[in-house]
Amino acid sequence: MRVKESACESICFDLKNYGYTTNVIHNNEADFYQRNQIFGRLGYDNFISIEYIEEYDLTPTGWCTDDCLVGEIVGILEYSEEKDFIYTISVEGHGAYVPVTEDMFLDEPDMEDSTAEIAQEYDESEEAFERAQPKKKKEESTPPESTLPEAGCTEL
Repeated sequence: MRVKESACESICFDLKNYGYTTNVIHNNEADFYQRNQIFGRLGYDNFISIEYIEEYDLTPTGWCTDDCLVGEIVGILEYSEEKDFIYTISVEGHGAYVPVTEDMFLDEPDMEDSTAEIAQEYDESEEAFERAQPKKKKEESTPPESTLPEAGCTEL
């Protein structure tokens, strides 16, 4: 099941069992990558996006600087009476998006020759690695069965 359509396991659900409030702060638009929908399905209690941050500056490439995030983190910690988990996503270091053009692609290499050479080198290095390993007695053993629950998404 896709997170876009249903809730999915995450650390947030476990942290709530220990009395935590889970928060996300992101200095970009809430609907970018549908974060305004996804974070709730991942179990976060609160999501603060750039639309709710009153003061911020922009980088020369148009991204929000990260200094505005500090005030939001401190605000949550001072306001909340519970224990807090705060996941903060920053964009200040983000570069500009560059349009993809044909000249960005490399010419196709002659894969026939290079693939054979790579395969030969791999075989030789693996054989050398095996020869270098200390010899151990072969023991019969069965791996223990997992006690972990099966991971996956659950319906809302």
